[in-house]
Amino acid sequence: GASVFVVTPRIDSERLFILMLLMIRNKGTGFHITLMTPAKQDGERFDKIMEKTKRRMKEVKSAHDSRLVSDVKLEWVMLNLNILHENFSTNFIGAYKDAEGEVLTTTAHFHKAHFHHQQKDNVCYSRIGAHDLRKNYLLPLNIGNNVF
Repeated sequence: GASVFVVTPRIDSERLFILMLLMIRNKGTGFHITLMTPAKQDGERFDKIMEKTKRRMKEVKSAHDSRLVSDVKLEWVMLNLNILHENFSTNFIGAYKDAEGEVLTTTAHFHKAHFHHQQKDNVCYSRIGAHDLRKNYLLPLNIGNNVF
């Protein structure tokens, strides 16, 4: 499975919710997500964002009016989502599977303030080797010492 790295100075509950659902959808494939974000973002603690997201996970209903995400799945996500807290000013999503890597760098934060039609941000997508992803993107942020 692929390993995905989301690095952003700001993330909101909606984007975190999507990451958690992505993990559940890919459970059993070896898919793994590492999120790097500051412990405090614009005065709001990440712990508060996580608590709000966990509440949302419990409230979302399926088409059959049952909970979309069970407590077992939520607990699995909480155990397997690797969260690192650092202060930095870069934004990217990097991923690798086998020796192939991909990186999407952007000026946008993973926050609702950057997801509307009038927002102007840069985005650059590159295919790179997994070694270059680790050397040029992950290791400078002290991510990836235990990967590859």
